[in-house]
Amino acid sequence: MIRALAILLLTYTGLVAKEAPLDIITYNIRQDTTGDKGPRDWQQRKDRVGAYLLDKNASIIGLQEVRHNQLLDLDQALPDHGYTGVGRDDGKTRGEYSPILFNRKLWKLDPGEHGTFWLSDTPDIANSRSWGNRYTRICTWARLIGISGPERGSAIYIYNTHWDHQSQPSRVKSGELILKTIVARTHQEDPFIFMGDLNATMENPAVKALLASGLLIDHGKSQFRSSSLWKAPLVPGLRIDHIFTSISIKKAIARVESNANSANESASDHHPVRLSISARPPAAQPIAAEPMVFGEGGQIKMLYDRRQRPQAVYLNDKVHIVFNAGGEKGADPKSRTKAMAVTYDPATRSFSEIVTIGKASRDHHYGPVIWADEDDYLHVLSACHKTPGTHLISKEPGTIGSSLEDWKVGPEIVPKISYPCLFNIYDDKELIYYRTDGHTSSWTYRISDDNGKTWTGPDNDVTDMDINGRRDWSSYQTKLLSKDGKFLHVAFMTYDDVKTDDPEKTEAERFYNPRYDKTVSNEWKYNLYHIKINVRTHEVTNTDGDVMQTPMDIDYADSNCRIWDTAWRGAGVPPTIVLDEKGAPAFLHVLSSEATEEDLDYYYVRRVEGKWEQTRITDSTHQWNSCHLSLDAAGKLHAYLVVGDGYLKTDGYMDKHGGGRIEEWISSNKGKTWKKARDLTPGRTDYPGWRFNNIQPVRRPGGEIVDGMLLFYGWGDRNAPEARAFLLDERLR
Repeated sequence: MIRALAILLLTYTGLVAKEAPLDIITYNIRQDTTGDKGPRDWQQRKDRVGAYLLDKNASIIGLQEVRHNQLLDLDQALPDHGYTGVGRDDGKTRGEYSPILFNRKLWKLDPGEHGTFWLSDTPDIANSRSWGNRYTRICTWARLIGISGPERGSAIYIYNTHWDHQSQPSRVKSGELILKTIVARTHQEDPFIFMGDLNATMENPAVKALLASGLLIDHGKSQFRSSSLWKAPLVPGLRIDHIFTSISIKKAIARVESNANSANESASDHHPVRLSISARPPAAQPIAAEPMVFGEGGQIKMLYDRRQRPQAVYLNDKVHIVFNAGGEKGADPKSRTKAMAVTYDPATRSFSEIVTIGKASRDHHYGPVIWADEDDYLHVLSACHKTPGTHLISKEPGTIGSSLEDWKVGPEIVPKISYPCLFNIYDDKELIYYRTDGHTSSWTYRISDDNGKTWTGPDNDVTDMDINGRRDWSSYQTKLLSKDGKFLHVAFMTYDDVKTDDPEKTEAERFYNPRYDKTVSNEWKYNLYHIKINVRTHEVTNTDGDVMQTPMDIDYADSNCRIWDTAWRGAGVPPTIVLDEKGAPAFLHVLSSEATEEDLDYYYVRRVEGKWEQTRITDSTHQWNSCHLSLDAAGKLHAYLVVGDGYLKTDGYMDKHGGGRIEEWISSNKGKTWKKARDLTPGRTDYPGWRFNNIQPVRRPGGEIVDGMLLFYGWGDRNAPEARAFLLDERLR
């Protein structure tokens, strides 16, 4: 067990460390109506409402009587907040909203757990009314998942409503319906907040029934009237605007507050009510960060480099993984393995039976890749080094089945493919980016708009480092799709050891490198390049936006798209790419520090005011270490690194391409400085002396990263194919 990590997770959920209060506001802002003149006109009030909410910096806000134009005004006034909710008249934009606003740096909306229902006998029908209410009434609800700060790793349900102002039966029935909805929520362990303008005081039978249910707590410590009557001063009395919590929230205070101008005029005919939670409720029990094995019997080709990592797609609440494994215990490290598939269910933290989907092969390059098309059918491509490979399509959507019989052979994509990388791009199309043959071949891509039946691509390949006929010139490349699916960022390094066109030259002559004035290993790659491909037009540009001529050879790339001349400093694997909030690329790169393979570092490479800067993070154990870099919603960078006490230099064949411990390093200032956050190395009791590599995230079909999940390989015997495939799932149950 990783005890230190478990403690850290508890700290993140607010169970150990004392954190700032969690502030929640409910506020009836008064609808925008032509009947309100002068200081009561929305145009006169909107800045005061926005300024109050901005000043209070509430994590979660529930508003009532909000017209669509008012929602847009407040959305602009609160740039850090997102919202969910619809207009009550049509379920879209007409009529009043009861929206929920949330700080996007702290929370994300659970995509399957939010909506609006109508307070009527037909809650799913927009604009429906029952129980004698004159106006349509609604309740907006959402499950918010904490992504940073003390809320990270937790989740909370929010229910925001506006009850009828005349019909008592409607208020009673509305309370009953909302309580029923709360009881039926999917994640019973999550705490909840129930708030809104109830048009009912604490003495009203409808409110008394809520509290008598035993599900809710009122944290009001001062009794002031929340109906302001457009006046600023707080007047003793009973509230009609409330924030109630689940009984799991023990330490909290709810207060009526004033929001007025210098003339002592309120910004609404209601006062806001603010709830400060001083102690977070016990969250769902954190899962100890123990890695789960889903594949055994791997050999060297599991570990070759970042182009051969385990692949996964998160689809319909399941994780479908493909990998190489199945070697015999104690066999030669280059023994044959097979392409396999398995499904992980996060709800039960269990794996399906493994399905063998590919033939055995000794080649390092045959690692399978997986993707899902727009109809949720799974596709797997394997055994495709300098061959078309085998393209399989699941016979049923969203499942790997139980055997190879549950798959059908798909169309050939192109005659030769190496190192394929698949993306779901704009308009539900698929893109495959690949090397066209061996080391001296080009890189290009193909696009399908019919779920993989046919593929087309640009007239010219993207790069061809051997275009002038020079032997052994090539590049290693990584790719990342833009959020809108319309641009592909490509980073690459080059072999530039070969300084002759003469095929009759000896290998020693061909691998002479003038940087060292000696013959060097063919595993070293140099420099760092970046290009951006418009996958709609096939236009290729460099970082400055200049249009590139394709295919690019080494000389053209050096002149037009090189962002870091590494001189004599080399690496084994291409960098990891991350895109910032503006879509600009940055990179995590392994690179030698001296003219030796035994001194390497991790660098964060970013562009600052038009110039590329490199910031050292920490030591690397090997030039082939394959790591992961991500950016969270709060703008914090997370680097998952393979580290150790020194350079990994052994005689073991399994160690040939790196390995070590796994650490998470974090930067909170856009990569200027970095700090070690935690050690993610699997438990030393279960895996003493093991090495790990090939870290990558789990992604959704569109490329979005699934928070809290990492895939990687690990091995204990440096000379035997006994490597295992691991999944780390740090999410709550």
